[in-house]
Amino acid sequence: MLTIRRYHPADLGTIMDLHVRVLQQVGAYLGPGPWDHDLVDIEQSYIASGGEFLVGEVAGQVVAMGALLPTGPHEGEIKRMRVEPDQQGHGYGRAMLVALEAFARPHDFWRLHLDTSSVQAAALRLYQSQGYIETHREPRHNLELIFHEKRLDLVLRPFTPGDQHAVQMLILSGLGDHWGTIDDTLNPDLRDIMASYVEQGHTVLLAERGGVLAATATLKHVAPAVGQLVRMSVRRDLRRLGIGRHMVWQVLHRARLDGLTRVELETTRTWDDAIGLYRACGFAQVAADDQSVYMARTL
Repeated sequence: MLTIRRYHPADLGTIMDLHVRVLQQVGAYLGPGPWDHDLVDIEQSYIASGGEFLVGEVAGQVVAMGALLPTGPHEGEIKRMRVEPDQQGHGYGRAMLVALEAFARPHDFWRLHLDTSSVQAAALRLYQSQGYIETHREPRHNLELIFHEKRLDLVLRPFTPGDQHAVQMLILSGLGDHWGTIDDTLNPDLRDIMASYVEQGHTVLLAERGGVLAATATLKHVAPAVGQLVRMSVRRDLRRLGIGRHMVWQVLHRARLDGLTRVELETTRTWDDAIGLYRACGFAQVAADDQSVYMARTL
């Protein structure tokens, strides 16, 4: 049985040994260097900064570890997830991750993020099974790092017919905030979202925060292997909290699951905030006209 507790300085030697051996096992160990500076003083790096560092024991022996490092207001990074090679496959990694999330929620962490290398297949499966979604990839130190995030303050779910009025009003309100007026005749697709999108095989995603609709975004299938991001909107009082960015990641995640290789979008060329958001999420401009900017991202 796994027992999880907070790190103690006496664990340092065992922790360092476990860290090195697990990375060596998958070919991801880079040797000693500045990338391991946080392990020099774990109490200062993690616990004193408002984070957490946990170890898991079986029969009094440390077999697992995991940490949460604060990285900004309401956000933290999951780090140093390691399980003894001969103890893998028993759910210990999942238990450590669940324990870290249990710490994060009452300590006001809204967003958790992490990275792992592409050679760490078991870690990738664990994170994705626990709701972490890929955001982007970067080459680093001869490895490909895959970045993920999870929002603890949001509940994602699909659209249902009972959501029609709330989602329609959320989108129209967002358009009204930008344009100053709302012309319902320009948005006939919103009169019956179920018929316009869901029944056509498209995906309408909703995000709730505190039981209230916070955001929506839709993935349309427009060509073989090509999707389009449409009808994204975030409630006015919840903007600039990273929710819009997360909805983009959710749409890209769904596109990958659907086997798509490219996602496109169109936005008004004067909507600078929207253009900046999409660029930050990896979209690049592919065309423009007097009214619109057209962007795309390859998956």
